[in-house]
Amino acid sequence: MQFVLWLAICAIINIFSGRRTHVPIIVATTLLFCIPWVAAELFTGVPSQGLGPIPSMHPGTWLILVTFVLRFFDGKHGVQFVLKKYPVAFLTLGLFLLVAFAVTVVGGELRGVGSLVYIFVCPIMLAILIMGENNKNLSFLTTLRNMVLVIAVAQGALGIAQYLTKSAILFDAYYARQYWWSETISRSIGSTDHPIMLSILMCAGIALSVGLSNTALRIFLPLFFLLPVVCTGSRVGLIVAAVLVAWIVLAGPVGWITRIFLLGVLAGAVSLVLNGTIFKGAFGRFEDDSGSTRVRLLAYDLFGDVWPDYFFFGGGATHSYDLLETARLTTSFESAGLTYAVDYGVVPIFLYFLAMTTIAFTRIRSKKKGIPGSAVAFTAVFIQFQSYSGGTVQSSVASLLWLLVALSACSLKSHPKSLPRNNCAQQVAP
Repeated sequence: MQFVLWLAICAIINIFSGRRTHVPIIVATTLLFCIPWVAAELFTGVPSQGLGPIPSMHPGTWLILVTFVLRFFDGKHGVQFVLKKYPVAFLTLGLFLLVAFAVTVVGGELRGVGSLVYIFVCPIMLAILIMGENNKNLSFLTTLRNMVLVIAVAQGALGIAQYLTKSAILFDAYYARQYWWSETISRSIGSTDHPIMLSILMCAGIALSVGLSNTALRIFLPLFFLLPVVCTGSRVGLIVAAVLVAWIVLAGPVGWITRIFLLGVLAGAVSLVLNGTIFKGAFGRFEDDSGSTRVRLLAYDLFGDVWPDYFFFGGGATHSYDLLETARLTTSFESAGLTYAVDYGVVPIFLYFLAMTTIAFTRIRSKKKGIPGSAVAFTAVFIQFQSYSGGTVQSSVASLLWLLVALSACSLKSHPKSLPRNNCAQQVAP
């Protein structure tokens, strides 16, 4: 009953928003990046193991699915317009999805069929809806960028509070259901699905900050987002975030004295973090990672041995975990790309990522102006995506990645007021 009620709410949101698709998109985005998947049952009533044939999916994912179905024939500049604009890319994605469903069914991994919907189908739908709405709403891209930044600030503040209090603060009872969860947390998680997911969201926020017209915010926000990254204990995240902050400082429209000062502050802060002077213990994993690096290298070695067996076709969704269990490795491949390659095939997943990047960088190749920093944000998240297994489980990271694909692909129809008049930000950020 609760599940039906949630679907009804999703439909009502679309009905009352009329032709304004941006309303359900903004609501879905807020849900995806503010509510953890482990708490999805709170909204949908569907437990984590599913409810009969109904898979457990994030409430934001259900909203995207309902919105896409209701908006498929909505106007000449909507969903169908976007599909026709990138015919080869979306045909490639369709071919990948066909192969993914086929190998999952043939491989007997029926439990993974539902995961294909929330890992691949719905995030792609989100990107299509965003690109379609951009054709109708001139200020939508800027609104969406600002919304992502607001969410990132809220999640970053929560992450810092968690590090200081050593507690989850929100959704603690739901997080406690995870086997890796500890009541006294050592790595901040915000209200996302994993500490690395919080780190990825912060890195996206750093890159997107370059387009803000307020110079103080353009400098302050990246430095602020760096703190939650430290609190997550993500080693890849710290490296990516530090590079992004340095890029912001060097590329931003500020004087050289200010740049040198800020780079000095950044270098000093990173040095103090790494030697434990501040945020003591947050980056102890650089010195003692509890053997995670060794186990990860063993998983990489295993992939190096078996990848020819999965060159054209994989073993189906979740097959990679069965493979690792057979090899007696208590880990995942710690990479969405490697996991996908085993599950769906090396060639199919290469085509998937090729189609994704083709769409994301289309605007740059045409030299049209878009949301500053969007392509850099996509690149940063894509890199971290390859070092995180969250893209293969119940996580919103795939939705964030495809949202950034859409932001990067879309060109601005006019110059939003939030961008600097001298266009400095657009000169430095693709």
